[in-house]
Amino acid sequence: MGKKLPKSLGTVRVPEQFQQVFIKAQEYVSRYFQNYKDNPKHGTIEISGERYILVRAASMSMEFFDLVISLYKNRGEKEAVNVAMGLLFDISHAVGKADAKAFHSKMKVFDPIEKLSAGPVHFAYSGWAFVDILPGSNPTPDENYYLIYDHPSSFEADAWLRHSRRAKFPVCIMNAGYSSGWCEESFGIPLVAVEIECRARGDKHCRFIMATPAKIEEYITKYSVKFHPIREKAEGLLIPEFFQRKRIEEELKKAQQELEERVKERTAELSKINLQLKREISERRQIEEALRQSEEKFRTLFEDSRDAIYITTREGNFIDANQSALDLFGYTREEMTGVNARQLYVNPKDARRFQKEIEQKGFVRDFEVKLRKKDGTEMDCLFTATVRRANDGSVLAYQGIIRDITERKRQEEQLAYMATHDTLTGLPNRMLFNDRLNLELAHA
Repeated sequence: MGKKLPKSLGTVRVPEQFQQVFIKAQEYVSRYFQNYKDNPKHGTIEISGERYILVRAASMSMEFFDLVISLYKNRGEKEAVNVAMGLLFDISHAVGKADAKAFHSKMKVFDPIEKLSAGPVHFAYSGWAFVDILPGSNPTPDENYYLIYDHPSSFEADAWLRHSRRAKFPVCIMNAGYSSGWCEESFGIPLVAVEIECRARGDKHCRFIMATPAKIEEYITKYSVKFHPIREKAEGLLIPEFFQRKRIEEELKKAQQELEERVKERTAELSKINLQLKREISERRQIEEALRQSEEKFRTLFEDSRDAIYITTREGNFIDANQSALDLFGYTREEMTGVNARQLYVNPKDARRFQKEIEQKGFVRDFEVKLRKKDGTEMDCLFTATVRRANDGSVLAYQGIIRDITERKRQEEQLAYMATHDTLTGLPNRMLFNDRLNLELAHA
């Protein structure tokens, strides 16, 4: 016969319909923690064969926030708090997932509901907090997952209260991270938890809402509307997103593919124009005459192209430029004839570098420079151009396309920034930290 289950719950409080499954969880979590061994001579603590460590609660809450605020004092308290919260949430979320996985394996728990129900009991035994799951919770393994719960004895809030400190923000970020990490591992769906009321801030409860990232804001808004005293506070709540690197990399890859496709299309258009010009032009007079004679053949393509197409003499005087080129630099057609291309370079050295490369190779492709508009605005551009030569090999003209990549570079820099910075805190290295943390957990 199996062990007789306890008749009542002592380590967690749940609505009546969940009591039996939590009573069962209480039995095997209790059994897990009963197998406790410590050996100070070797500096080890083991529970059911797993190595544990003891950490003083205040050092991971109030004192941690104080330390980060002192380190970031020149950047303001708000940014420091965001940094601390981001680090604590990611660490605790990862630990919650790892603890859940190890516990389920050790105790041979396979049912998702039983996996989840062990979490609050484990939470109590490991000293994080007592858990009170409130009516209205709907812990289903799908997008409608919803859990509202209190931590009456959160170690984080207690650390502040025991030192007679009051926080300006909800402090139980590790409670939120660990509990959402455990439940995420149990149900196999992404989950996030947010503390919406906090005793350390002067509220009656340390209350949390847990849901999928797609639904969390909706649930918080509904709660804040219903309970007016927290309405203003709810507007400033931070909703963490755990380990965003993969999503950001996918977005960056997609953007790069789209840009490469557009570059191929523009290059094909330029190749057609270059081929046509090569057949008709051998010297400057021939260029001008050929342009007049072939106006009907390529003028539509020339003028309608969204890229800036130009032809200049070797000295930089403009022979022709399409409407896109005029729009790009802000000149009228009459003004452009009096402009020398060298005037458009922000750095004169780039003009000399361009001329040297195109005359050595006969072409340039994706030659990156900074150019200046008529109004002085600087922009990042790419040249793709070829040399026009006379029969004797002398240079008659340069012709090509100028693409404004200012916005593209801004987007690439933004995506690169997001790949190495936290969207909540704006600080570097969080993604690298998370990536290494995942790697360590995978090898644990």
